[in-house]
Amino acid sequence: MPQCAALGKKDNVMRLWKLYKGLLDKAEAIIERVILKGAKPDAKSWYSLAKVHPDHDQTEKAIELTRKAFLAVQPGWKTNTDVWAACLNYLIKKPDPEGAKEYIKLLTDENVITVITQERLLNKMNKTD
Repeated sequence: MPQCAALGKKDNVMRLWKLYKGLLDKAEAIIERVILKGAKPDAKSWYSLAKVHPDHDQTEKAIELTRKAFLAVQPGWKTNTDVWAACLNYLIKKPDPEGAKEYIKLLTDENVITVITQERLLNKMNKTD
């Protein structure tokens, strides 16, 4: 956080602080303010929010936020496997086969997983149906 403050990135500092303190609604409000100002939050901002939602029994919200993160990805950005894997696992166990398939397609389309991994996941899902 001190690095963000030194760079004058007040919204980033506030977002990180709110996440750290578990004040998800306030952290989301900061992102909404950024959007209202005409800026587009980057993948890291969406993903930072998504990371804490599964810990608060809000996996559905984490799924929504990871989708936004993947659609905002810039070249070279690497994602944390734990978050999207937890989201995918939730969709599979729910069971929400269509939601899981859509999520797997998004992961593949955004180069988070390979086509081979996509096929393995879909085959595994089909075996459990």
